[in-house]
Amino acid sequence: MLDLGQVQKQTQTIHADQVLALSILSFSNQELESFLQEEYYDNPLLDQPLEKSGSDNLIDSMFREFSQVFEPPAPKERTYGDDYYDREQYTRELSIEDPYTLERLVTEQLDPAAFSETEWSFILSCIEHTDEKGFLSCSPACLFNENQIAPSLGAQILNTLQHLEPAGLFSENLEEYLIFQLKERNYNNEKLFQMIRFYLPEVITGKLSTATRELSVSSAQVKSWLQLISSLNPKPMMNIDAPETSYLIPDLVVNYVNHTWEIKINDGGSSRYATNSYYAEMLPRIQDPKLKQYFLEKHRRANFILECVEKRRSTLEKTVRCIMEYQESYFLSSGDLRPMTLGTIASLLEMNESTVSRAIKDKTIQYKSVFPIKDLFSVSSGADEDLSQKTILKALETLIREENKKKPLSDSKLSLLLSEQGIEVSRRAVTKYREKLGIPDSRHRF
Repeated sequence: MLDLGQVQKQTQTIHADQVLALSILSFSNQELESFLQEEYYDNPLLDQPLEKSGSDNLIDSMFREFSQVFEPPAPKERTYGDDYYDREQYTRELSIEDPYTLERLVTEQLDPAAFSETEWSFILSCIEHTDEKGFLSCSPACLFNENQIAPSLGAQILNTLQHLEPAGLFSENLEEYLIFQLKERNYNNEKLFQMIRFYLPEVITGKLSTATRELSVSSAQVKSWLQLISSLNPKPMMNIDAPETSYLIPDLVVNYVNHTWEIKINDGGSSRYATNSYYAEMLPRIQDPKLKQYFLEKHRRANFILECVEKRRSTLEKTVRCIMEYQESYFLSSGDLRPMTLGTIASLLEMNESTVSRAIKDKTIQYKSVFPIKDLFSVSSGADEDLSQKTILKALETLIREENKKKPLSDSKLSLLLSEQGIEVSRRAVTKYREKLGIPDSRHRF
């Protein structure tokens, strides 16, 4: 017997307009200009109005009337040149491959039609929140919440993404990526996984005692596991030939004038766009229902895009102003950066953390020099909230550079010397920071 009944189910989806708005916010200036140019060619209601003289307008009007009655002749057999070299050169120019993107890598392996709008939006969000190494830049929980997707469904989609090529993309961090690779090789040793999650920095540098004691395993076993780990890939994107981002033109130019930060967004191209007044005025007079619906939709999209561009400008300006004010002592006196996370700025602006992340994504700033905005973000050492990780790294690098090369400083000694400078960090933390700088331990520095 069929069980018929009513079931109330609440679902949340992200509208296509929301996806578009989030994408526009994350665009760099060059990406925004490229996007608007494509929209301009596709949407007759989006225009680039220019100031013209009366004669210019007359010529344009004549050209439109002429183009309506003129039928161009059939093309000749060869239109680009009469010799073979010209045709071959033309073919090569047209067949230049699009630049590599992570989205392209994913869409080559997944069919968007196989996913719902909500699911594919979540996939695009995962791509957007993945760094150049292939690791997620925020936690899965944050992604689930931002995309309003059920954790069970989100975890299922993440699992699908992680099994694409290269396997392990979209892992949370190095530790989880290493464990993912081991599971793919059918290893399922929980103590091995615990060693990777909690003791990896120590055991890699030969400090085995804590791991062996707390995991109740022998030193020989830990060394065997290290040999196994050394055969793994350290980052998902390692073998992908992706071009590095080139920063040529700053997205923002900042100046300090009369005790105030002046923020100029360097996106002059986007300000040229507006709705096409000619077609907008013509809309009420269109009689054909299908044609009218077409123009209404294009008009709505043009207006929405222009609103998103203006919202992007406002959000970016507020975000960068907040960052500059928060780090004012650093920029004005060349002091140390204060510890600052996405959450720090999001809290000050009463914004969502993911909004701040999108606003600064791939953006550069010019103040005395040009640098990526993300370089201003760091994490606290955990010992002193007035110290940033970059401050510690700078001090540590100076100590090692000035040490007696015949008697290199141990990590314990470095910890003590940093303490004398008012920088309280443990020996274990010194080891972590030294490795981050790519500097070997005292036994291998000579």
